Amino acid sequence: MACKILLICPEKEVRQTLRDRLETEGYQVSEADSQEEALKALAADIYPVILADLDIPGAGPEIIKTIREINADSRILAFTGKADLATGMRAVQESADDLILKPADWNYLRGAVRKAEEKYMLQEQNRNLLSELVRVNKSLNESLARAAKETALISHDLSVALMTLKVSYEMLAASMNPSAEQKKKMESIGKALGQAGEVSERLERLREM
Repeated sequence: MACKILLICPEKEVRQTLRDRLETEGYQVSEADSQEEALKALAADIYPVILADLDIPGAGPEIIKTIREINADSRILAFTGKADLATGMRAVQESADDLILKPADWNYLRGAVRKAEEKYMLQEQNRNLLSELVRVNKSLNESLARAAKETALISHDLSVALMTLKVSYEMLAASMNPSAEQKKKMESIGKALGQAGEVSERLERLREM
């Protein structure tokens, strides 16, 4: 999908020239001849790259701040005919990605637009990756919670079953007068019950971790 660019400039001829060249490069370009028109366009669509003329009447470097309030993620290339330090510093303070003096060198501008697009795409990829990591982490935590709950149930059921078996075993042993062979078998059963009890205790400790 072609990268969308919003071109904000009061000069029709400049807009037309830049639009023709940018569309030749494969970009999808929308125009705005005033700050008001720019705000309408920004409210209606998302533009990864914005070319903003700081010489728009009543706007100046403040237009960058206004754009950022609506869309903090767009990469903004500001251009102006005023080669003064104050304008440049203000543009940087308002987080413009580049400040280009008019008349802009096309090769430089084309390179700046490409870098801005790449920066935006990387930014989006990082955001998507972070979102995926959050989703996976949430899913993992939910799985661990379910596993802990199931472990608790198994541990409880096993503990109750072992206790019942142990009591039954002890009652049976007390009521019998076993032979030597029966004693060996009963000792084996008692040992198995003891080992099962240890397993139950380990499950309980695991659940509490």
